[in-house]
Amino acid sequence: AGKATGSETRLVSAAIARREPHNAVDHANRARSLNPLSIDPLLASAAAYGALGDERAALVRYVDAVDLQPRNWQTWYELGRFELSIGFNELALRHLRQARALDPIGPANDLLATVGL
Repeated sequence: AGKATGSETRLVSAAIARREPHNAVDHANRARSLNPLSIDPLLASAAAYGALGDERAALVRYVDAVDLQPRNWQTWYELGRFELSIGFNELALRHLRQARALDPIGPANDLLATVGL
């Protein structure tokens, strides 16, 4: 399932690049059904919904990823990065700090530095 999940996740990125967000959502959902314990399909789905302009659905997928793997810095980072992009600054900073706490030398440091923290 891991190989198939990765293939579907790559198809999400390709569909987004081709500006085919509906296809991206379909591939993300298929990837999620193949491996429900992986965060990759959730993050891909969030990106697909973001490409569709459905911020609420994207946000739900990012939160689902955090719920699935709360000790993974990447889930918190992606949630915070998205929240920052849609203007949820206070929440974003809290979540980016959580990402930094889980991975002190990770990319959350750079993003927090760009906002002056």
